Amino acid sequence: MLDKSMAQEAMTIVVPVKDRATLVLKTLNSIKGQTWRPLKLIVVDNNSTDGTPESVARWIESNREEGFEASLLSETTPGPSAARNAGLQDVDTRLVMFFDSDDIMQPGHVESIMRRFHAGDEPDLVTFRVRYHLINGSDRITKKGRSNAMLTQLCNAHMCTAGFACETALARRAGGWDEALSCWVDLEYGTRLLLEARRRASIDDVNVDVYARADSVTGTEFTSRRGQWEKALDKIAVNFEKSRHKERERWAKVLAYRKAILAAAYRKENNREAAEALLNEALSLPSLNFIQRLYIKLAYRCTALGIRGTAIPLRLFF
Repeated sequence: MLDKSMAQEAMTIVVPVKDRATLVLKTLNSIKGQTWRPLKLIVVDNNSTDGTPESVARWIESNREEGFEASLLSETTPGPSAARNAGLQDVDTRLVMFFDSDDIMQPGHVESIMRRFHAGDEPDLVTFRVRYHLINGSDRITKKGRSNAMLTQLCNAHMCTAGFACETALARRAGGWDEALSCWVDLEYGTRLLLEARRRASIDDVNVDVYARADSVTGTEFTSRRGQWEKALDKIAVNFEKSRHKERERWAKVLAYRKAILAAAYRKENNREAAEALLNEALSLPSLNFIQRLYIKLAYRCTALGIRGTAIPLRLFF
């Protein structure tokens, strides 16, 4: 049995969508199928041209029921970040989470999150694990991010769009989604949420399935968006410096490692010029010592050869 005060609190889920008139319905059905009530859903259409808003409107009309409230908004500023921010502005519950229009959540997902928020230690941010279904047919589950959430975020982006829920006040206090970024938006926003969070908690449940698609916002390769990935990493560096956090110098070094991994991705795509330029930029950070530079070079070479796991011993060097 649920605690009475707990059962009275609603969660709002914000879903941006563009040109997925049929695909989004599977996502919406998975949200409506949640065991938790009351539940609110805000769908934000972002300039669809394929009849998506009409499809969503019909779905909302035919799925009305007590304890489940769904609404449709329109945001004309291009990009999912603008759509998420429009939805966030309309949230009137204490808690919010974001979800993409082609992902699926298992029926007990929201309930497990709400139980963690009400466990007694009053977290304002709860992270959870997500299962990625990659284009090559393999699966990957995001890291737990318990011992050092910021390092896990920088290296593994465990706070992906569908990987956290938080207090609405925290989401707004952190500044919302950066509409100037087109790549690694969740990586950057996740670092701001971690900087602002009062008390973070995590759960081990894997109740979300994220499906990689060739037509996704970030695509399937890196070279065509050279400069955009770096823009996100540079914004994170600025966030750290502004925070004046005691670990900001350590995090800056880990960011240098992250740039080297991106450089290795360029190298794997045979863009040697971009790879070498970014690797040299990563190694130019003045605070790096000799051993750390050596480790970054080794991580670059291993990743370029397709060897995974270079982040595992990271805490030994930074």
